[in-house]
Amino acid sequence: MDDVYQLIHARFPQVNVSTVYRTLELLEQEGLVAHTHIHDGVAKWHRAEEAQHQHLVCERCGSEMNLDLSILEPLASELRDRYGFHAHFSHFAIIGLCRSCQETKSP
Repeated sequence: MDDVYQLIHARFPQVNVSTVYRTLELLEQEGLVAHTHIHDGVAKWHRAEEAQHQHLVCERCGSEMNLDLSILEPLASELRDRYGFHAHFSHFAIIGLCRSCQETKSP
């Protein structure tokens, strides 16, 4: 939400962060936006009509990539079959190291 708040605050400095948060929650309830938890409680918001995707976030450089949710279907199927659990993969991020960071040594 910080990114959304920063954009709004730049144009409308009088708007409080709690107002932005409540507005985003309302827009999500109405099906207009959705969010994904990236890391450390940080939420990334996007329009609901965007194709559902998963975020791959590099813990070293912070880069993000989108992962099509269809690649997770085998896991979703196994969770349904084994546990009777229907997972919603759109509300979290997968944290790891990007290709570039894996190829370079840590400082």
